[in-house]
Amino acid sequence: MKIKKFDLDTSFTLKGIGILMMLFHHLFRNGLSVHADYSISYFPFPEVNICNLATVFKICVSLFAFVSGYGLYLNYKSTTLSSAKWVIKREIKLLSSFWGIVLLCWGICQVIDGYTMKQYFGDGFYKGIANMVIEFLGCANLFGTPTLNAQWWYMSAGVVFIFLVPFIVTYEDKILSIILMVITIPRILGIGYLGGMSAYSFVLIFIFGMLLAKYDIICKWLNNDPKSKRGGGIYKAVIELILLLIGYKFYRKLPIEVFWEFHFCLYPLEVILFCIEFVVYIPIVRNFLIFMGRNSAYIYIVHAFILLYLRDFIYKMPHFMISYVILLGISIIVSIMIRWLEQVIDYEKLINKIYKSIEVL
Repeated sequence: MKIKKFDLDTSFTLKGIGILMMLFHHLFRNGLSVHADYSISYFPFPEVNICNLATVFKICVSLFAFVSGYGLYLNYKSTTLSSAKWVIKREIKLLSSFWGIVLLCWGICQVIDGYTMKQYFGDGFYKGIANMVIEFLGCANLFGTPTLNAQWWYMSAGVVFIFLVPFIVTYEDKILSIILMVITIPRILGIGYLGGMSAYSFVLIFIFGMLLAKYDIICKWLNNDPKSKRGGGIYKAVIELILLLIGYKFYRKLPIEVFWEFHFCLYPLEVILFCIEFVVYIPIVRNFLIFMGRNSAYIYIVHAFILLYLRDFIYKMPHFMISYVILLGISIIVSIMIRWLEQVIDYEKLINKIYKSIEVL
């Protein structure tokens, strides 16, 4: 039996699933008035079921946070850099896929309708410049400053996660205590649920990613093969699928303000374990998900602008799946164009020079 690992390609498959969920979530989730303004066919499903599913797909953020925690833990444990140099290098790696597109979006949005100036400079020139700098560093959501795109809030979460890694690894033998603190502190302080755009809401799944990496739990999970017993793999898949459906019902019924840990950690973990065992190793599916995962950063950064400027075109399609496929297709094309542009200007070489300068400091 071939040993399965949670390698780079497998992490890309989870990112691929995450970005597919994200597009669907942003198109049809509950509370979004946009799609209600159009005559969209949801045949053969009731509209309410599709909107509920899209709302649950908020777990896409948890998939990205989990993969980040898993990968950053392994990377930090293997580095020879100091903690400070490692943090700086990882922040640059995170933001490097963001910077070029931010500059591009600033220019395009300003030319189309002056949107860039409207967003940043409402309180004066100097504050506008400060707002743009904070946005450029991925920290607009962290500091509560104006942003060109509300969906860029996760960049702030990514920035925070990287800073957390050295601290968590230093106390990794007490990681269960850290998890308990993350759960209890908001309740002790009376803060409660901080919202679906707060980094704190996804710290728990991020730490669980580190925990599973520390103990290599996913590899053990994948290679504890029930197929060695007749029909074992089928039984396990059916049982886990039933648990997923039960978890889906709990997600819909449990108030998020009371038990956000289930919404953003426990249920996403259930989805992750099911997918890496029964979905991401299907050959054709795996190749597609890896492709989507490799393009996920650019799709995430630009897809909201596609929805903003091509809203009528996308939502006026006769069926909800056509709208979804069109948004997905345009997002992929834009991502490929950005990658091509990066190759033309040799963007990767520039970033590598920055990395080397950090290492010799």
